[in-house]
Amino acid sequence: MTTIAYRDGVIAADTAVGQGGCIVAHAVKIGRSPSGVLVGSCGASGGARAIIEWVVAGMRGDPPKPATSSDDSMFAGMAFRPDGTVISLECDDYPAEVSGPYHALGSGQAIANGAMFAGASAIEAIAAAIAHDKHSAGHVLAFCHDSPALFRIRNPERLGTWR
Repeated sequence: MTTIAYRDGVIAADTAVGQGGCIVAHAVKIGRSPSGVLVGSCGASGGARAIIEWVVAGMRGDPPKPATSSDDSMFAGMAFRPDGTVISLECDDYPAEVSGPYHALGSGQAIANGAMFAGASAIEAIAAAIAHDKHSAGHVLAFCHDSPALFRIRNPERLGTWR
């Protein structure tokens, strides 16, 4: 599993890839389209990656769907347009617009939302999830609407308290 957080034009995620209760790899779980749309996904790695690729390519055609309806194939994502539109991308449903000042999804969703409620940035919310969610680990990666650069925070535990 993973944790994705978005606030104030920044999307962030951890990098851990889990299997059987162990962290077995690290991956980029967020993306940015050429037009500045940000996307993050979690869950089954194939479907999660397909959501990122679909959004980065311009969301043409139908969104990715799971091959089966088993828990092992479930995934979810969110896309964030520069104009403030937020699109929820559940694997078993069609895209839907949602609203709110910040958003999180994944295994550390409650931790990240709580951190952002308390004033944390998306990057700080992922650092909190890495510190407290057993399924979130690794580095913090982040994109923003205004830059194509991928930012990497290698030691999120050094962020300390956010306020």
